[in-house]
Amino acid sequence: MNSSVLTVNVGNTNVSVALCTATAAGVEVCRLAAWPTRDWLAREPGTRSGWLQVLKQGQATEVLVCCVVAAVEPVLAEWTSEAGVPCRFARHTDLPLRYAVPAPERVGMDRLINCSAAWRRFSRSCLIVDMGTAVTWDLVLATGDPEGLGEGVFAGGVIAPGLDTLAHALPSRTKLPFVEPIAVDTVVGRDTEACLRAGLWFGFLAQVDGIIDRIEASLPEPPMTILTGGSAFLVAPHLATPHPVFPDLTHEGLAFLQK
Repeated sequence: MNSSVLTVNVGNTNVSVALCTATAAGVEVCRLAAWPTRDWLAREPGTRSGWLQVLKQGQATEVLVCCVVAAVEPVLAEWTSEAGVPCRFARHTDLPLRYAVPAPERVGMDRLINCSAAWRRFSRSCLIVDMGTAVTWDLVLATGDPEGLGEGVFAGGVIAPGLDTLAHALPSRTKLPFVEPIAVDTVVGRDTEACLRAGLWFGFLAQVDGIIDRIEASLPEPPMTILTGGSAFLVAPHLATPHPVFPDLTHEGLAFLQK
């Protein structure tokens, strides 16, 4: 990786931009900006001008992108080209991974890039739990690498609704009120809102812990579990087992792709 590169993570809810710099310890990630994904889809003039300003300030010579919203790709490519900066969208063939799944091109690029980043950082089997609009559990395995390629194996994963998505589920289908997803201490609620908060919070914790436990039980040796995504810092202290949080894992994985 050469010096610095701009990385863009296009998620279902937000688009985040970072300046990633190579250091002796790895990759230093500096978040620069974020916008709602819907603003890119709507081609909001303020978002366009903000993005062009980021390109200018970051003195970008290349932009590396992880995108899970296909309709954003042409908008991002067009606006980036206005600044005369090349824009490269990551594909599964760019990553130092082999694939034990039948159609890796259909797996979300954020999931694959997270696995790639974990593999590059730790060179061991890892379970990456990404808590965003969806929560995903993705497994990259070290299998001895008999060909000496330095590649991990993406073995697949699990997808479920994320914390905020769960919070909106019942209000959209019933007359129950919306409650913000926050940490709570009391399991048994004494009014409707408290009951909803308890169900949302403790149900999500049980979901995250339970799937980690089941994946670990399915393997000869437990992988290293790492957390990322928008809800990771909120959830991490309350899980049954402590796991490290890497909030910029996707940006880090993108930075490794710089040629």
